[in-house]
Amino acid sequence: MASLEYEVVINRIVRVLQEYGSLLKRLKYFPQSIEKRALLGDDSRYQAAIMDENHLIEMLRKLNDDGLLEMYNNCRDLARIYGLTVGKFLTRADNITKSSGIKENNPVKYTDKWGLYIMQSTYIQGSGQITSTYWPTTSDGKIIFGAQEYYTFSASNNVRNELNRGRKTPDATTIPSGADAGKLKEYYYPREFPVGTWDVGLSIPKSGEDVKIFGTVFVPTSATQTVPTYGTSMPQPDQNGNYNPTGSQTDGGYGYHFSPTSSTTLGCLRAGSQEDANKFAALSDKAIKSGGKSTLTVSKGK
Repeated sequence: MASLEYEVVINRIVRVLQEYGSLLKRLKYFPQSIEKRALLGDDSRYQAAIMDENHLIEMLRKLNDDGLLEMYNNCRDLARIYGLTVGKFLTRADNITKSSGIKENNPVKYTDKWGLYIMQSTYIQGSGQITSTYWPTTSDGKIIFGAQEYYTFSASNNVRNELNRGRKTPDATTIPSGADAGKLKEYYYPREFPVGTWDVGLSIPKSGEDVKIFGTVFVPTSATQTVPTYGTSMPQPDQNGNYNPTGSQTDGGYGYHFSPTSSTTLGCLRAGSQEDANKFAALSDKAIKSGGKSTLTVSKGK
């Protein structure tokens, strides 16, 4: 759980308003953006966003605790509606609460249950890469706005299943997760890394025989999906040679790693080199250890 200082709350509001103001100004000179202009309409509530930054900050400081919190929540909605990039700094409107009042020389702290999103990564199926944005922080954990860094890491998702690489029998086993955590593993055909936005966990060093499969580091995620299963004992085909599911289970264990012995995985994203896996792990770990969050969004390709 992160604690947002008064200055951070104000800074985030200012950045949203400034980007919104820049959007209005840009569309004024580019009439071909007719659809976006129609969306914005004559909305003038945040025209003040293009005023002098110091003036804007001064106005925000005049708000009381409740007013500042309301403004923060309004800015989050504004960023979501208009797709403002700075919106990724804002937590959910109903998950930021005051933990103390504003006092002279004793600024308010707001509790942010979701933490700071310091590293955000995206993988589009078939793209061959993970793209990441990382926001550096100061020594006391505050995001340095405007100093974000951009990275790319090689990644593939060639899964050994019945449709790929010739797997003819459901002879892999699940990693029971979510509501099924603690249950016996069941046999299944592996599936692609599930679509969605997932938390990234601290990397796990690998050694011994595990290195052949995972390389020297494994980066876990919270990704899960429901998969058809074929029982807890080795399944047998019916009289026609087909394997028929007997149930389903929530499967987990999806992550990012390099494999020196295979170009395929059982659902994980595979780095193209050990170097890429190491760099991603180090940067993500740094984000988490600084008190923030690292996330991975997986989306379908075209």
